[in-house]
Amino acid sequence: EEHYETARGVQKVLQRYKDLKDIIAILGMEELSEEDKLTVARARKIQKFLSQPFSVAEI
Repeated sequence: EEHYETARGVQKVLQRYKDLKDIIAILGMEELSEEDKLTVARARKIQKFLSQPFSVAEI
């Protein structure tokens, strides 16, 4: 249950960031609300985390 809620929350953040990309490209970060700036920062951290290399332990 907690994992599902976390995954859905991450999806929402990333989707909102995708929606904001056009606004950022046209108007810049300065024109975003504080909440949207926080969303962008969170989404970028999530993307960095998910794109880092990882190795799986083999047994």
